[in-house]
Amino acid sequence: MLSSYEYILCIELGLLWSVISMGVWLMFRVCGQSDLTCDGSVVVGAAVYAALTHLGWHWSIATLSGGVAGMLAGLMTGIMANQLRIHNILSGILTTFMLYSMNLRIMGGVPNLALFGYHSMFDDSPFLVALIVTIGAGGILCRLFQSRFGLAIRAAGHNPELIESLGLSRYRVILFCLMLSNFYIGFGGALLCQHQSYADCGSGAGTLITALASIMIGERVIKTRSITGSLIAIVIGSIGYRLCVAFALHADWVGLKTQDLNLITGLIVVAIMAHPSRKNLCFK
Repeated sequence: MLSSYEYILCIELGLLWSVISMGVWLMFRVCGQSDLTCDGSVVVGAAVYAALTHLGWHWSIATLSGGVAGMLAGLMTGIMANQLRIHNILSGILTTFMLYSMNLRIMGGVPNLALFGYHSMFDDSPFLVALIVTIGAGGILCRLFQSRFGLAIRAAGHNPELIESLGLSRYRVILFCLMLSNFYIGFGGALLCQHQSYADCGSGAGTLITALASIMIGERVIKTRSITGSLIAIVIGSIGYRLCVAFALHADWVGLKTQDLNLITGLIVVAIMAHPSRKNLCFK
């Protein structure tokens, strides 16, 4: 059984992971585009935060810088996909592949950096801070999608003719979405870095699967097509996913251990996608 502290920790991590899941949701669900940059942008956000913190920068600037680093990773993917005519999935893979070396350079050639003893936004009331950050991140997206440009973003991946009728460039809208999506992911990586007090070059593996699992769990709980409802579903799904993993790792009678985390994650995703109503849950 989980202790009260472990329940609170799962909720905190779920709230922070929901910021990353919002970025993934923006590309896969709203724009209908496949982007695999997230495994790299979440790490570059953490790496930039850790490096700037070691240099004595304030945590607020370091956190936003992590988001900007993720945004630049999205820009890199967009340029390769649209200007260099490389397939969008391959562009994301290439960006993630190159970011591994860049992250090592950012962190001074070491694969991980510890941040114990440094001040962060989670020094006091970490649960409250995580909740406020998550509400703020979701509120920004809600406000964006209430605007005319937000309508263009929603149409970019599904109705290119509408984009042209609005007098906008579909390429620029998709590029903006890539940058905004990876800003959220890099920002979430910086949040996780300061919450866990370390950055690691290998910590991005499985980010996409974790985010998709959170999104699909949330959509299973709350079936809605509204933006606000979808964002609430993401938060609930992220928390639910963290609780599922925590319960599974504490199921000693099954023989599961910490090293089985990826196996558990994969099985959760398979179980959700294998549901009879999977047509409503799978990305198209």
